[in-house]
Amino acid sequence: MTSRASTRYDTTVRSLPTAWRTNHVRNRVYSSTASISAVATDASDAISVKTAPMASPTGPREVPALERYMEGQRDRYTSMAMMQCARDKEGREALGHLLRLLRKDGMLPSREALFQVTHVLYKQRDLGGMSALHAALYSFYHTNYLATKRPLAARQAQFLTHMYAMLIQLLVDSQRRTSTQFRGMSSMEHVAKQLEKTLPSDLGNQSTRQQRAFHRRQWLEWQQQQENKHGEIIVRLCQEMRQLGLRGSSPLYNTLLRWSTHKQRDSSLAWALFAELQQWCTPTERTYTILLHFARTRRDYPAMLRVLRNMRKHTIVPDHTMVSIIMLTLCDRANYTKAMQFLNGVRDANPHLLTPTQHAHLVHLLCKHHQQRARQQAAAVAFLPASSSLNRDS
Repeated sequence: MTSRASTRYDTTVRSLPTAWRTNHVRNRVYSSTASISAVATDASDAISVKTAPMASPTGPREVPALERYMEGQRDRYTSMAMMQCARDKEGREALGHLLRLLRKDGMLPSREALFQVTHVLYKQRDLGGMSALHAALYSFYHTNYLATKRPLAARQAQFLTHMYAMLIQLLVDSQRRTSTQFRGMSSMEHVAKQLEKTLPSDLGNQSTRQQRAFHRRQWLEWQQQQENKHGEIIVRLCQEMRQLGLRGSSPLYNTLLRWSTHKQRDSSLAWALFAELQQWCTPTERTYTILLHFARTRRDYPAMLRVLRNMRKHTIVPDHTMVSIIMLTLCDRANYTKAMQFLNGVRDANPHLLTPTQHAHLVHLLCKHHQQRARQQAAAVAFLPASSSLNRDS
């Protein structure tokens, strides 16, 4: 923790009661030595319904920690500490406070503290921290709600839906990163180690071109292995949401649509997700952009027409990206005149949708597409006489 954050942290603690300050000193010393990964590993075993100590045998009855949590008697110190760490962009430190509270008392902090910690971990693209947070929260809700058939409150379900959406978004983004190839023997050894393989003994005697070709094959195999692993995790997370009775949200379904349409996967999964999205929530502009792009890449023009009709049914106004996809689809079918008429019609009907700069950019894309198609046709025509002469000679 930085000196500036530490000063504000100590100021906040001095304003707390004496008993809370004692807990603060003990927990802060523990936070400097505890490992988040170790605490996260034992989270599922540590979460249990604990009881508060009794003042005397004749005093009030024992109150389970879960019952105190349901009544709103949560650990205010931990909630304040987590929100302070979130404001200081220290997601791992806030996560450590949460995991220690779960291990000590088996209860959660306030919903605002949970939301701020989840948001800062997502903004920092901390996939490891989000995974530890998910493991702890799922263990808590599975033990105290799912196993006892206790229904989730509306705000709890909403928070869990956001948490799952952020975690799946991080998984999809890490899967879609640019697969930059690392050069050199050290990187090839690293990829081979990940694949649990050994490098060929004669690799050093091969040419640079052969080494790069071998490395590319190894890298692509490793990338496919990572995508399969992330895909299994995403499917398991969706199954957990179904077990918890979470319906999902539009951003979550959009992320799943993006994942299902990546690298031309089976189209039935994408359309099934779209049907389920319409059942539980409302499609957004992002939903139709993903589906239109997917239909164009697969050259599924009937599906594109169905998407456009569905978009009109939900009164979704197309944006600049949708207009460009429809224009390029007409260009793919060599309907350049209709594409130009479509652009001019959209500009005249809705001047706010296509600014003059955007219209000029789309016209430039149309001309570039036409020139590229003309070059391909010229190359094909030039190849025909040569192939026919070879056939006559043979």
